[in-house]
Amino acid sequence: MAADDTRTGPRDGRVIQTEKFGIYHLINEGECNLATLAMATLGMVGSRCRVQPVSGYRGSVGIHHPSSVRLLSDAEPHLPRWEDALNRCLDEIRSEIR
Repeated sequence: MAADDTRTGPRDGRVIQTEKFGIYHLINEGECNLATLAMATLGMVGSRCRVQPVSGYRGSVGIHHPSSVRLLSDAEPHLPRWEDALNRCLDEIRSEIR
């Protein structure tokens, strides 16, 4: 969500030289679960909907979801907090629908 943040890397076509190859999952600073993300999103868009967190997935499709999934980002670049990234994302969506 922080694709437009200047701390995520060069935007002028330069390539970062490194010997660290592979697949990376970039995550924003901070910690949240799906319920927290839903509550924050609804709050930022001014919704009156309420989120009721549950202890696990209660769907009928038989898909097992882990009870806790955490990603740790201890490498550069450090991205802004997830709330800031979510707010920027929602601002971008708002500007597109105007």
